[in-house]
Amino acid sequence: MFILSYLLLFASPFVAPQAIWNETSYPNVLEEQTQECKINGTQAPYLTCDPDEILTQTQRFELNDALKDLKNVTTSNGTECSNQGYIGVVLLARKIVNGTTKEAQKMANYFRDNWDFGRCDKGIIILMVTFYQQFYMACQPNVPLSDSDVNEIFEHNKDTLFNGNYFEGLSNVIKESKNKLTHQTGGTMTNRIIHVVRIAHRINRMAIPLTTML
Repeated sequence: MFILSYLLLFASPFVAPQAIWNETSYPNVLEEQTQECKINGTQAPYLTCDPDEILTQTQRFELNDALKDLKNVTTSNGTECSNQGYIGVVLLARKIVNGTTKEAQKMANYFRDNWDFGRCDKGIIILMVTFYQQFYMACQPNVPLSDSDVNEIFEHNKDTLFNGNYFEGLSNVIKESKNKLTHQTGGTMTNRIIHVVRIAHRINRMAIPLTTML
């Protein structure tokens, strides 16, 4: 029995421990931490971070290209901030410290306030925490997406994200954000922090079983 147990132990496949992220341990893709973000192999700028490899490499590259396009199509001639494009980042994580809504909100707000999106404050953070089914959009002051704009984007894509189709859902979030920004239909977002919490609670109430996300 002892020998059998010993053999079974060493025959079992090795399972690497999963990282549990917080706002300071999560890699900063804007500082070109490409290896940690699993985005090395494509051209800068680097705007997608997926350290847990939730998506395939091809999907990460396609999201990165979509975010580059968002920046390019919202850029016009001139050096003033009004001419600068919007810089969106997509950040995926499987697990975060504590796994609470408050912790995920803290992460999104930390990235918005502390990462270097440039002097024009035109950054957009799109955070997806898959194990806890939490989705967040946090915008810097000069991003003209209103609360109703972000609510509409979320409502259009929540079923896709809930079903685990993260690539499709996030691609659509970027596309709809680009459409709203290029048509300048939104106003300034005046209630960012409360809005992020509201989205998180809605997802938590409708979350699919966690066992399907493992």
